Amino acid sequence: MRRFIRISLIKFDAALQMMDFKKIVSDLERSPQWKVWRKSDKDAFLAHIFVMNDEANQDACQVGYYDEKKARMVTFVISMEGGIQTIPDQEVLQDPQTPILPLDISKVDHIDTAVWKKCDEFRVLEYPKSFPLKSFFIVQNTHLGQVYNVSYLTMAYTALNIKLSTVDLAVITHSEQQLMRFDKGEDDLKAAAAKKKAQAKKDV
Repeated sequence: MRRFIRISLIKFDAALQMMDFKKIVSDLERSPQWKVWRKSDKDAFLAHIFVMNDEANQDACQVGYYDEKKARMVTFVISMEGGIQTIPDQEVLQDPQTPILPLDISKVDHIDTAVWKKCDEFRVLEYPKSFPLKSFFIVQNTHLGQVYNVSYLTMAYTALNIKLSTVDLAVITHSEQQLMRFDKGEDDLKAAAAKKKAQAKKDV
């Protein structure tokens, strides 16, 4: 038993260092922790893989399995330091317009560095003024097909999103949205002042 667990952890280390998603899922589903959980939930399917791009989460990822009947998600946190940790299943409030779909891991063909390289190159070309503070991506199946759903939080307080195909890294969609505006209060004050000034002219 000890020998099996040790071999499993060594495999995880190699998979995490390369962030080889196929191997990570394969090793997870051979682990004792996953097999024990699987006995209690045979209907849940692989839904997503979450990767955070920062030093604290280096060589770590989260793998989520969704039970459509229960509308609940269980998450396995896999890291080189902590091995496998399980976040108990949580209720998911699903938007009927964007259902959670099964992820076909056999069609996820890239390691994380290839995803970041493609997105960073595209970001520099298309959004040269958007400097990222944080970034992460989710490997998931959507109405657009299977994607690397990449998000950047920028210094300008915008959210930049780029979706890449898991087949060939082609850019499927991209967009940038403002998260907050610090000048909104100033605009409101200016509008109020202008309104007051106009009213004063009418009174005269």
